[in-house]
Amino acid sequence: MGNICCCTYENDSDSPQSTIRSPLLGSQTLNPHYTQTDYQSARQYNPREDMRPFEKHTDSLTLFEMTTVPVTSIDTQFKDQAKLYNDAVDAYKHLQLEIHNLKRYFLVETRGIPELKKCLQILASRCDVARITIKRKSMTLIEVYYDEQHVSETCTVTPERVLEPLRHYKNAFKHVHDALHYMPELKENISVIINDEKAMLRETIEVDPMRDGGVEGMRAITSNIRKLKQMNLNVCDVEGRAQKTFNELVEASRYVVPDISEC
Repeated sequence: MGNICCCTYENDSDSPQSTIRSPLLGSQTLNPHYTQTDYQSARQYNPREDMRPFEKHTDSLTLFEMTTVPVTSIDTQFKDQAKLYNDAVDAYKHLQLEIHNLKRYFLVETRGIPELKKCLQILASRCDVARITIKRKSMTLIEVYYDEQHVSETCTVTPERVLEPLRHYKNAFKHVHDALHYMPELKENISVIINDEKAMLRETIEVDPMRDGGVEGMRAITSNIRKLKQMNLNVCDVEGRAQKTFNELVEASRYVVPDISEC
């Protein structure tokens, strides 16, 4: 199997200073006989049935647009949190799409049950002697590096069947970080704003009492608070699912980088 570089911390003060290297997959071997017929069967696979559970869950995660509040400072608070939330949910949806697309390249070999561990085990075998480097820059930020030309020249199958899964694998780590990174801040901010509802209502009334007694602003605040409460439920769900996917990615990556737990 090929050579790898274990991931290294670049920003953490307690990170190891050296890069750990070990053979890809160690002593494990996986040498399936890929044929053109197998590849054509995989390409002819219709993903619609497989997509339905994926689409059902991600489509239920609504993006939010906040109602404008006449008080600029309050309006900004609501819209800032909505943007943060929408970005996190969008990253989560992209994460699930990358994992889904990654697995599609291993449907034949896994007999239609593409578990992530098995997929990366097969991917590592396809890479053969190609060098894969993983760098861990923070708890959830992991970056994957490889030379596309070298992979193309040394892989055991057609380059597309290695480069495309590698691209989805790399992007999955990016999106899972984007989904998880701001979750603690988002949950805290939402909680603070919800608890400040009464104070915001009073401030809205005081800003322009002669126009409509603050009715328009109060309605906007009440509407936005309802949205924040729904956001909070979704955030807990997304965070849990994204963290689970991250853990699965790290665990499955042992087939690509056996010493990833030491990174």
